[in-house]
Amino acid sequence: MIKALKKLSKVPDVVLVDGHGLSHPYRLGIASHLGVVLDIPSIGVAKSLLWGIVTEFKGDIAYVLDPDTREIIGAALKTHPQYKPIYVSVGHRIRLETAIEIVRYLVKASRGRLPLPLKLAHDLATKAKRRAR
Repeated sequence: MIKALKKLSKVPDVVLVDGHGLSHPYRLGIASHLGVVLDIPSIGVAKSLLWGIVTEFKGDIAYVLDPDTREIIGAALKTHPQYKPIYVSVGHRIRLETAIEIVRYLVKASRGRLPLPLKLAHDLATKAKRRAR
């Protein structure tokens, strides 16, 4: 991921990572690691809960709490009534509320469960995997 991002001609405003950021047992998931190493804003977006306690949903959002300190470390976001939630967490240099807003906006653009950049990346990876067989 680092090599790929370093090849870009322009530094992205924010990077979405298929993985966790702060909502990780070590409080430093792949989204945080990538953001820190490259010093760019990053957001972790995961399809499953790795660690933490999910509060009750209020509308489309529930918060993920550290099991020990009860600190908010992420959010569960229902992108559609029929889909399982996705999990959003701060990676680096971004507030959780901003991360949630960005992910919500990009989910609307994808018309699916995942934010558009991650959906496109997943689709490309799936096609490449099929071609490699």
